[in-house]
Amino acid sequence: MAVHSYTHPDYKKLTKQEVETEILKTKNIIEKITKQSPKGHRSPYWRKPDYLYKLLEKHGIKWNSDIFTKFNSKPTIFRPKYIEEYKIWEFPSSEKLDDWTCFLTKVLNNDRVTKLWLSEIDYQLENNGIIVLTLHSF
Repeated sequence: MAVHSYTHPDYKKLTKQEVETEILKTKNIIEKITKQSPKGHRSPYWRKPDYLYKLLEKHGIKWNSDIFTKFNSKPTIFRPKYIEEYKIWEFPSSEKLDDWTCFLTKVLNNDRVTKLWLSEIDYQLENNGIIVLTLHSF
């Protein structure tokens, strides 16, 4: 379970306090509904400000997923990276495994997205990679 912001702004256009408010508002809602604290995060539009890891560490978030490959990139094996300074994991992903990119940017139909996701997931499983599938509430 992960935080992805409350209003989906570009974090790089906000102040540090505004970013923290976005994270905390979403984190609190998830906790209220699930009775669990989210441990992950992804910045809207994958736009991570330089201070983000410090904010995430401050609020008990253990992993982030802002490193990604472009939609038309060749298959890449994804491996997590530990950021010792902040005690946080960075889990890379792909635009191909993000519903926003598939449905809103590329405007693919359900069958095409299903085939794409299964292909990407199979590739990661075959190569002991990780899978980060992003689903928005639309």
